[in-house]
Amino acid sequence: MNSLTDTGFLFAVLDEKDVRHNACTSALEAEIAPFLPEVVLPELAYLVLRDLGYKVWIDLTVNRRR
Repeated sequence: MNSLTDTGFLFAVLDEKDVRHNACTSALEAEIAPFLPEVVLPELAYLVLRDLGYKVWIDLTVNRRR
């Protein structure tokens, strides 16, 4: 089953302090082909940089490519 991922869902996956972190992380790990609309990325980038910091953003965007 394909699922549509939104900003709040992805932010919860990245934020270990979020009350939905475990549930969202488990759901994402179980998903075979999640659909990520392009419009989610700018909002997610803004929220991650504002609330979680550059380290989380770098880990997400740069370090995962290696």
